Amino acid sequence: MSSGESVKEIRERLGLTQSELANLTAYSPSAIARYEAGSRQPSRRFLRRLAEVERVVSQTGHPEAPFLGDWRDTRTVDLRLTAIESRLGRLESMVGQVLDLLSQRPPQP
Repeated sequence: MSSGESVKEIRERLGLTQSELANLTAYSPSAIARYEAGSRQPSRRFLRRLAEVERVVSQTGHPEAPFLGDWRDTRTVDLRLTAIESRLGRLESMVGQVLDLLSQRPPQP
């Protein structure tokens, strides 16, 4: 499967139009169309944004809600807060694991 086919498959699985995906990734609809048609290779930056959109939409179940849209849109704020809370939860877990490991170390002479 080409990268363009992958972009299209992800977009369709999320239930998004090319315009909606363009809004969520802050790319133009014509760029999305070129990626999907295979006439242009997606940049790493686009692929990172696509992965973030996929993760957030999968977690929230809100394919219609913009992720990188207007901050004044409360749905956008909710999605961003969900993403931040998820990252903080993972960070807290990692810190807890490090503290547990440190507490188990024998004292250094």
